[in-house]
Amino acid sequence: MQILKNETSHAKFNNIQKVLLGGAEIPHGLLQPIKGLKRKVYYGYGMTETASHIALTEIHDTDEGFDVLPGVEIQIGHEGIIVISIPAFNLQISTHDIGNMENNKLVVLGRKEHYINSGGVKIHANELEGIISKVLEGRVKDISFVVLGLPHPVLGEAISVITEKKAIASEMRNVINEEIVLKLGAKFKVLNWSCVDEFPRINQKIDKRQLKATTNERVKGR
Repeated sequence: MQILKNETSHAKFNNIQKVLLGGAEIPHGLLQPIKGLKRKVYYGYGMTETASHIALTEIHDTDEGFDVLPGVEIQIGHEGIIVISIPAFNLQISTHDIGNMENNKLVVLGRKEHYINSGGVKIHANELEGIISKVLEGRVKDISFVVLGLPHPVLGEAISVITEKKAIASEMRNVINEEIVLKLGAKFKVLNWSCVDEFPRINQKIDKRQLKATTNERVKGR
């Protein structure tokens, strides 16, 4: 994001023909600026255990899923867990990611631990974050947010949106919930909205586990 904000670095960046991103989820606020670039930008899916990326997608096609690289096999195991096999290395890895295969493309929904169980209905936080991100595109700039399940006396967990430094206005909250209801149904509406000064991070990644733990304590203390 800082490269794109600086005029000099942005100009140098435009001289690069192809860019590969990976190692962490692309922040929602960064997706739209990247899509506006004239250069080809690819996003990779992989991990240390697989010795780098095993699937790629061009940023413009992120909604369609990843193209699995040659020599890599994908299986969807119990509870939707992504299992990666690389026969040439005699390697098989059961990940902590949930996903599926659609039209020969790997669709990654997110980490298993990021499921929210609200009133017996399961929803993956990443799916909601994708919907919210599209609503915010072009309407709200430079805002970081995450979706978490926070304690609720009746539902068990309530679908909650937490932003960093800047809150989402009430009018925009209504627009977001209208879109969620349209796409998923009324049971998936956001019930809690809150804002924190700064997200906890590990290696530049938002530490959702720590954020949830500290937010849970704040909710319980009310």
